[in-house]
Amino acid sequence: MSGIAVSVSGAGAWAKLDGSFSFKVKCLEKSTTYQRLKQTHKFSSGVNSFWCWLIGGQHASEHKEELNEMFREIQTSETVNGKVKVSLYATGMYPNVEVTAYAFVFILEVSDKQGNTFRITSSEDPKNDVGGQDQNGNPLPSKDNNSTIEL
Repeated sequence: MSGIAVSVSGAGAWAKLDGSFSFKVKCLEKSTTYQRLKQTHKFSSGVNSFWCWLIGGQHASEHKEELNEMFREIQTSETVNGKVKVSLYATGMYPNVEVTAYAFVFILEVSDKQGNTFRITSSEDPKNDVGGQDQNGNPLPSKDNNSTIEL
């Protein structure tokens, strides 16, 4: 996961986050094997959903050949540039409780036996990878969210 963060606390806590960062990645969706696995096993879009499916149960060992093919397809695909521009204002729900705001992109880093490393992210609309939340999973009130992600 790559990103930037800011934290403030006090009565009526709030956090204003402005900034940007760039990255180079491969796109998960470039793999037809990934598309087939997602459709067959009904996991949601996004790197986090794929990772949760992969480590849940015996998927890595059960689908070893398919996963190897998927990673080969992704590794040989085009590298794309990504840029995140963040402009976010988040407010806390409770007085004297810290508010922490993060801007992030889930990136999966993969290394093969030869030591080749590449990074993967998703350009699909993830169902579980977005949204401001507190440590209990409750949504944070926000306004003026003018953030963008470009791949």
